[in-house]
Amino acid sequence: FALWDAPQPPKHGGSSRAIGVGCSHSDATGLISAIESTNLKVAGLFTPSTALAASLTPPQQGSTLAAVDIGWTDSTFILIGHGAIVFERQFGGCGVGAFVARLAKLRGLDPIKLSAALRHVDRPEGNHPAVREVVERLTDAVAAEVRSSVEYLNGCDGVNVPMKIVLAGGGSALPGIADAISAAAGVETRAHADD
Repeated sequence: FALWDAPQPPKHGGSSRAIGVGCSHSDATGLISAIESTNLKVAGLFTPSTALAASLTPPQQGSTLAAVDIGWTDSTFILIGHGAIVFERQFGGCGVGAFVARLAKLRGLDPIKLSAALRHVDRPEGNHPAVREVVERLTDAVAAEVRSSVEYLNGCDGVNVPMKIVLAGGGSALPGIADAISAAAGVETRAHADD
């Protein structure tokens, strides 16, 4: 278990916001045993967000960096400052699979075929109206959620606006998503692979 302070919103009164993470001993033992059974040595347990944060380097010493993990089921925004995650917000329903499932149902399409076509979005076989619609809807939703997160952080005590946003996860390579987030949040945004 670990606990540390998070950015404090204005008018927070006598309360204080913090971030806490934990894992039960039985869950940790099960994970560690499974890995060590393959003759690997476990150095530590990370949450998905802390693993992502550990893989990133701030653009300048002491600067604040954000990351958005655009996954299959949802997307997560994290803010990294002074070597630790100081803010985390999950965008429920803003995952690639969620948009594929919704649009497939709405248009009467096979979600497996739509998902497969989405993997080829930058090739002719991915140039299908439904694929473009998934990309546009997901891009708009994630950009709006990132903008909302940055606006919230801008109103918190201290300097919490990121100098840069790095995208990770399966949805990070979708065409136009980095530019849309940059425009919506007013912060330079790049895919992790480009970083």
